Amino acid sequence: MTQKSTFLGKALVSTICLLFIISIGLNIYQYNTINSERNDNTNKARNFISDQAATFANVFSAAGSTNILEYIKKPDHLSQMIESIQIADSYYLAASKLVSDQLSGKGIIESRNLISNGYLSELRAYRTFLESNSNGAYENIDQIAIAINDLQTISNWLIEKNKNNDSDVYTDNDFYKEVYVNLKSDIKNHYFTGFSS
Repeated sequence: MTQKSTFLGKALVSTICLLFIISIGLNIYQYNTINSERNDNTNKARNFISDQAATFANVFSAAGSTNILEYIKKPDHLSQMIESIQIADSYYLAASKLVSDQLSGKGIIESRNLISNGYLSELRAYRTFLESNSNGAYENIDQIAIAINDLQTISNWLIEKNKNNDSDVYTDNDFYKEVYVNLKSDIKNHYFTGFSS
């Protein structure tokens, strides 16, 4: 071997080692960046879940000492309730998008469907009745009372989770195990369909 080929061999080995070290450094940097971003997203998601719980709770605190069924006899009050629950749902949706990689394969649709398309549809139908200035009693007022009670149960569950520092994005499975059984309305059987009791 000539001195030139020995030098080229050493240079090649040095270059390969240098590239290997750079590659390791880049992998560590990329891992730390991804990990930091994931932690940031998790923290933001937890804040959104806390906001969801607070917004949901405010729905019921707005009535003060007035009976909630009396309170929502005013269409404006009922509209505020519906809008607040929709805002709470948007916080949940934003949180779930931030941690979608962690929720892979875990459903979040059923609980949202139950609230948005189940309970809120009932409340919207009642609001339409109130706005039409129809005389007489609303024929499904018992269903409205049960729906309001179920929404309050969901709100209390969210508040309790928040108090226990459990502000991770819950899944349909969590919802089913922890709160579904306490809901009384038949709506749950029509809008939360992926599970059996």
